This record gives sequence, structure tokens and C-alpha cells, in this order.
Amino acid sequence: MYRFWILLVVGLVGCGDGPETPVTCEDEALERGDRWFGLDLLDPPANGDFAQNTLKGQALGVEFTGLHLPWTAIEDSPGSYRDPDGVLNTLDSYLNQQGWRLTLTLRPIDLTGKTVPADLQAVRFNDPEFISRFITVLDFALSQVDHRLLTSLQIGNEIDGYDTSAEPPTFWADYAMFLAAVREHVHDHYLGLRVGFTGTLAGMLNFEGSVFEDLAEQVDVVGVTYYPIDGDFKAHAPESVHDDLANLVAKFPDNTIFLQEVGYPTGKRNASSQTQQAAFICACFQAWDDHAEQIELMNWVRLMDRTEQGAEDLAGPYGLSDRNFLSFLRTLGLREVEGAGTDKVGFVTLQEELQRRGW
Repeated sequence: MYRFWILLVVGLVGCGDGPETPVTCEDEALERGDRWFGLDLLDPPANGDFAQNTLKGQALGVEFTGLHLPWTAIEDSPGSYRDPDGVLNTLDSYLNQQGWRLTLTLRPIDLTGKTVPADLQAVRFNDPEFISRFITVLDFALSQVDHRLLTSLQIGNEIDGYDTSAEPPTFWADYAMFLAAVREHVHDHYLGLRVGFTGTLAGMLNFEGSVFEDLAEQVDVVGVTYYPIDGDFKAHAPESVHDDLANLVAKFPDNTIFLQEVGYPTGKRNASSQTQQAAFICACFQAWDDHAEQIELMNWVRLMDRTEQGAEDLAGPYGLSDRNFLSFLRTLGLREVEGAGTDKVGFVTLQEELQRRGW
């Protein structure tokens, strides 16, 4: 993903079945206040370029975008550090130009596995050497991009899905100590930068025991990815978002929550459509209004649909070739990817909902 970022940014400095009925949200809208809205702008249309995506983001009132980097993208061999393809340095310049910010995720683990240097694979997360090595990676990353541009620094993504079967029984306690040490370093050296971790909404709500409540005590923000789908990648009814977010804030009543990724597919295989995606956007903003004091940030995934090949590329790390999963990945966008790109119904609805709240 970081490689694709650099190609797009340097260039700057299937999908739905056609038009569907417009959707207008009817509930009252709460003024945006201190909330932040961001958008994944990575992929240009087939016959367009990234500049077009930037204009679309500006039209929506986008304030930030996101970047994920595995630990090994920066420390590719022990003690050797690099800015992969110059992405961090280039983003620093680009975001300053746009007046946008960045939500940065550094990943030692995520749902697809562990991405730490080979010599640390068997080292516990609370080991002083392990912590020191990660902090060096963190410091290097923040030497390439101004930490004042960051909405937060997330340590790990969708960590509830990480397979701990090869880890010691103390893994989650070790991870809590790791998070606490990283947070202490960040607070000491990067004034105002908040630290968090990111898990899936469904996974954290249903995880056995108090693992994630315990982890939440070690961070400033709890990051969440939210794609309301079932095990067959069929979309839940749009109104399910109300209970989902209510349960989330009840689970973490003392934490600021960042919706690091929010998405809803439009594919027929996912029992959805453009109109249904737009209805979800309505319900999502209504639910966000209800919990605005605790949920500070929302990042929508994504502006553009993926091509068939793009969806297969995304599916690769998950080891899945299920056609419903590919349809889910392919149709999360607010715009169709073919040609110069076409706005879906949801793009118009999203723009209206942001404008109604003062973005």
C-alpha cells in the first residue's frame, strides 16, 4: 500500500450497476463541533489521476487521510531504517500543501499476522530490546513527517484478529506493557501526539474477557475499524449502526474513540446496492451525532472502488479468494472506478451530510 501512495502523490507535486434513486437523510443534523472527517483517497479512476481525487476530497471537506506501514517497511533488516519509497517525506510536503492531516498506523501486528524483523520474531513484546527497537522505528518515522500533522499514532491494526497461538499465554499482557512504554516515550518527546491501537468493532465487542478494556487503559484513543457485514460478507441493514456504536461507546466509556475505517459495500454479492450504501451513510451520521462527545474522528474507506485485479491484490494477504469477499473489497468506494470515475449515490449523500454539519 505504501508503494502505491508514493506513485499517486508524486504524480500530484466491479462496481455498481448504474444510477440509483438519490437518498436524502431526514433526521436533524448536529453541528460538527470538534469532530474530524477523513477519507481514503489512494486509488485514482481508470482514466483519471490523483489530482481528481484531491479535488473530490476538497469538495467533501476532507481534513485527513490515512497511511499504514508495517514495522518491516521501515526496518527491513536489523538496525537499517528507511522511508519506504520516500512516502513519509512526500506525504509531509503534500499534506502541508493541502492543509490536511494524517492518521498514521505502525504495525507490529494486524489481522494478517506479525510484521517485525526476523531476529525479533520470538522475542516477547514487553522485552526491553523489543520496545527499544520499535521506538527507534517510531522516531525514524517521525523524523520524516511532522508529528504535528498526525491525528494520532496507532500501534497495530485490527489486532483482535491476530492469531496468538504461537505466542506465550501472556501475550496480551505483554502487549499492554509495550503500548504503555511507547505511549510514555511519545508523550515525553512529541508534544500533543496521541497514541492508540486499532481493533475491529465486532471483534473487540465479542472478545472473551477484558483484554481490550485493559489495553484501552494504556492508550489515549481506541481505534476501530467498522464494516457491518456477516460471515458471508453480506451487508447488515443500515440501521444496525445505531446499536453497534451504542455498544462500542458503552464498552469503552472512558476512552476517546476514533473510527479509523468505516465502509459499506454496494455489491450485489454483498446483498447491497448504491442506495443501501447511501442509507447507511445517513444512519451512520445520525449515530455519530448521538455519540459525538466520545467519537471524535471518522475515516471513510474509500473514495474509489477497486478494479477486479485491485480487489484480488488486497485479498492476497488474507489468503481468501471468496467471490463475496472480493466483491466487498471491490465495491467499498463512493465512486465507480471505470473511465474517469462516476459518483455513486452515496457520494452525494455523504457530501450533503457533511455540509449539513458544517464541513
